[in-house]
Amino acid sequence: MTSAEPQTVTASPGPADALISRRIVALCLLVLFAGLWDHDLWTPDEPREAAIALEMSRSGDLIVPRLAGEPFVEKPPLAYIAGAGMLRLFGDILGPVKALRLLSALWGLGSILMVYLMGLRLLGRERAWIPALIMATMPGFVMLSHRILTDNALLFFVTAACWALLEAYEGGRIKCLAMAGLFAAGAFWVKGIVGVLIIGLAWLGLFVPWMARRRNAPAETPHDGTLLWHGVGLAVFLAAIGFWMRKFYVQGGPELWKEWFWMNHFGRFSGTAETLGHHRKPLYYLPIVPLMILPWLAAFISGLKRLAAFTRDPSFSWSWFLWLWGIGGLVLLSLSATKRDIYLCVLYPAWALMTALALRDTIQTWVRRAMEFWSLLCALGFVVVGALPWLIRLLETLLKADWGVLSGIGFLEWKTALLLSIVGLGVSLMLYRIRRRRLLAGFLAATAFFYLVALAVLHPALDRLKSYQEAFRASAAAVIENGASRTALWNADETTRAGLYVYANMILPELPDADALRKVMQGQDNRYKLILVLGKKDRKKEAMFSGGRIVFEAPMGPRRILRLIAAEPPMR
Repeated sequence: MTSAEPQTVTASPGPADALISRRIVALCLLVLFAGLWDHDLWTPDEPREAAIALEMSRSGDLIVPRLAGEPFVEKPPLAYIAGAGMLRLFGDILGPVKALRLLSALWGLGSILMVYLMGLRLLGRERAWIPALIMATMPGFVMLSHRILTDNALLFFVTAACWALLEAYEGGRIKCLAMAGLFAAGAFWVKGIVGVLIIGLAWLGLFVPWMARRRNAPAETPHDGTLLWHGVGLAVFLAAIGFWMRKFYVQGGPELWKEWFWMNHFGRFSGTAETLGHHRKPLYYLPIVPLMILPWLAAFISGLKRLAAFTRDPSFSWSWFLWLWGIGGLVLLSLSATKRDIYLCVLYPAWALMTALALRDTIQTWVRRAMEFWSLLCALGFVVVGALPWLIRLLETLLKADWGVLSGIGFLEWKTALLLSIVGLGVSLMLYRIRRRRLLAGFLAATAFFYLVALAVLHPALDRLKSYQEAFRASAAAVIENGASRTALWNADETTRAGLYVYANMILPELPDADALRKVMQGQDNRYKLILVLGKKDRKKEAMFSGGRIVFEAPMGPRRILRLIAAEPPMR
């Protein structure tokens, strides 16, 4: 066997492999598509991402993303291009929100399939679905794949590039380096350099052991074509990213280039771009990681221990691939000044593969006990979630109170909740009874059913808190009634501008500074007589409108409000 041939694990099937049937696979994949279409755009990200894709679908400009008419160069355009294409194909049939949510689910499905292909290479055919289903039932992945975010596309391209690298170095298919270059370019086109850095860490974990094997194989020659394919992969990557960067520089100009390249890459990492927000301490992710991988935490810890043991075995040269991807990537993201929970998504495939190592042969007793306990919690959770509509409505009636977001779990949802709870409880209890023979199958089924119930019941409640559709439509109608051409925006954030564009196809000019606002309020501006203001609990900003007349106001969640204010003297 040459150094380039596959290094596939060939251990005999153990208890963890017991009958991961097609029904279990289908049930876990069903979670991807459950709860996609029963809620509106949610803050803080979805209105912005939907507005950019919608504007791109209308304008046809695939080079410079725009938000409500203004360039938005925080990210490259590929995810928005895909969203624009989805809107062109299905926007009229499904509506823009449903079409974009379907795209998120498809990105997630593609990522799961790529993890399955890596499972084929590393764990063998009997266990290939295990890491894929582990990732499919991670809370972090479930939340991500149900939201309209560019990170869904980033996850797919990073995972696809890592699969191609694995095939090239561990599968002996060196020509896959060309695909790796193309997928890495896709990651760059989605979110810039961050995805490429994660892919680079994974590549290093494969390339160094591969080079060591080549040096120890005297039959190999340095002229076997491998150097050529490394060059091809690099050339594909550089050509793909260079095409967009050149087009972007020519069309957007040097100022937009500076904002995108320097501020959104080096500024974010170093923390000098303070206006972009999300600045966190270096250890921010440590308590977040367990929440993102529950209920697999025990198996993940066990998998890390087994991976450490494999690292000392030359036959498991791919162990460094997982270490550098899953743990090295976490260190890299922690070094960045800007941090968000969703940024961890590019590490989920590596964590899923690590976790699968704990389930490949005999499952440790403490891991088994943790999995059994989680299955029991899911069974109890079905009862609790199913009873919520009844309980909340009863308490509101007795106490004569309105509990805001919790009231979203009302009579319209109780039938669905009750039905899913009964079915889920019965299935989970049945699988829990046979847990010793089919532990993993029962665990996956109970977890998937719990997600199905939670998504069906909780989404309508959260929609009351996170959807601003009604406020945007009502505000836009008030602006049109009182004169849209005489109205300007003040203190509008990305969500406000995006919401007006998505729900009312409205783009209002924004006042540049406080002096311009003061002129409008004192009647010294001949262009604008009304101001649409995003109000917050800020006394200084509220004081700037003293003397103005409130024409209309609409609440946006518990802390914000949109006000249409007429300048003095009052309009006649």
